[in-house]
Amino acid sequence: MPTPFALEFVADANYWFGRNCRETTKNSGPCVDEILHRFDGNSASTEAWCSKFVWVCADRAAKRVGVPNPLPQTASTVAMKSGAAAKGLTVDTTPAFGSVFFYSRGKGLGHVGIIVGFEGKDAITIEGNTSLTGGGEGVGRRRRSLADIRAGKNGFRIIHTEQIGGTAQSLLVAGVNPLIALAIAGAAGYMIYEHLS
Repeated sequence: MPTPFALEFVADANYWFGRNCRETTKNSGPCVDEILHRFDGNSASTEAWCSKFVWVCADRAAKRVGVPNPLPQTASTVAMKSGAAAKGLTVDTTPAFGSVFFYSRGKGLGHVGIIVGFEGKDAITIEGNTSLTGGGEGVGRRRRSLADIRAGKNGFRIIHTEQIGGTAQSLLVAGVNPLIALAIAGAAGYMIYEHLS
């Protein structure tokens, strides 16, 4: 079963997804600005914000379960991956519910998002600063090939944040939303969060 941190991390990603966060201008929009402000108090950013989105979700989840944020506070996807490894998190090519994926875009650039479930041959992810159906950028739900992740294609790596925050038996003690705790007792992760979003 997922840890309290993994549950809250995924729930927070779904919270932002459910708000239909979209850019109205490049790297900006009411909901996007809120995410950026939660990252460093500055909503007037001109840089890509996928790492900021992941960090904000992790920070809010960590506060709810009473653990330190396991991710380094950085706008750089490459620094997030290397900083997480330096903090002792496992980084490999094995996808897991509540973990962070990274892939390389070359030239020291990359993209990150949160794995919120699995369906068939795909990981279901929620990502910030990603292309949305109908155009534009925002917080979106995507499918990523499990075969590509496991093969490390395009530099795919998994940052195992789902290991943080205790055991599943401590769900209610840790203050996890009781509806989420009850849902976890009876169904698989993706279906739960699909219905909660």
